[in-house]
Amino acid sequence: MSINKIIKKIRHSSSIGFFAALIMHRLYIFTKYRLRSDRYYIKKNFKNIVGRDLNLRVPKTMTEKIQWYKINYKNPLIIQCADKYAVREYVANTIGEQYLVPLVFHTQDYREVKSENLPDYPIVIKANHTSGTTHFVKDKSTVNWKSVQNDCRWWLHLNYYHLDKEWQYENIKPRIVVEKMLTDADGSIPSDYKLHCFNGKFEFLQVDLGRFGTHRRNLYDNDWNLLPFTFSMLDRDKRPKTPNGKIVERPKNLALLIDLAEKLAKPFPYVRVDFYVINEEIFFGELTFHHGGGYEQFTPSELDLHFGEKIPLINYYV
Repeated sequence: MSINKIIKKIRHSSSIGFFAALIMHRLYIFTKYRLRSDRYYIKKNFKNIVGRDLNLRVPKTMTEKIQWYKINYKNPLIIQCADKYAVREYVANTIGEQYLVPLVFHTQDYREVKSENLPDYPIVIKANHTSGTTHFVKDKSTVNWKSVQNDCRWWLHLNYYHLDKEWQYENIKPRIVVEKMLTDADGSIPSDYKLHCFNGKFEFLQVDLGRFGTHRRNLYDNDWNLLPFTFSMLDRDKRPKTPNGKIVERPKNLALLIDLAEKLAKPFPYVRVDFYVINEEIFFGELTFHHGGGYEQFTPSELDLHFGEKIPLINYYV
């Protein structure tokens, strides 16, 4: 059993178990992620995952520049924009609040996440400062709310920065956010459209399919041509873990999606802008500044340099 599974089991056992798990978690984070500098950890992780040395002195490829930005680009605006609650203000001011997913509830007190404070329709409960910390609630009468509160309490203690040295997460004030669940006509979670923007300009769009099953990914240009390359984590044989999937119908509002993405991306050297589209209605998803942690790779690999050349190097310190 992994250390994370052991910690999870302990924290759900009792109130004392929660604090014991929290101490274990902090010791684990300290020994694994905080004894070395950010630069050391990033270079080591890059070598382990990508399989080559990381050039931080003169970065040229996209993967190298994403790592460089973790250390050298500390624009306060990305703190707001990486915060799943605070980014709503940036989106409303930049493209309009009509593109925001309806906000149901938010709190910094895990005990307030309970049935009587939430609506009867399907909702999504998530932390504003992490990734992968989410509960999908379709019927609140079937939910174990003590277990959900335990998770929310745990999330509020996490600092996502330590795991991959993405600077912006270190300074986000933790909060629990509840939004209306977006669903397709069949009740399923809709696919999202991830638009990669370089120096404020759209370059390619990513559609992920079957994220909770067999994960596939298609990449498209601004005319909805399927691009002849992949952008994915690689397996041991250097093959993409998320190859192309089934054909995806072109969204009717593709031009608008690109325009909205470029408006949101304008201040940044590189950012991925995510949207959901339901019955031609567009909803903002999130802004991601270090896609895949900077470890996903292009196949063919030459495209890493091609797209890296589109990302300017801008130092920004606070």
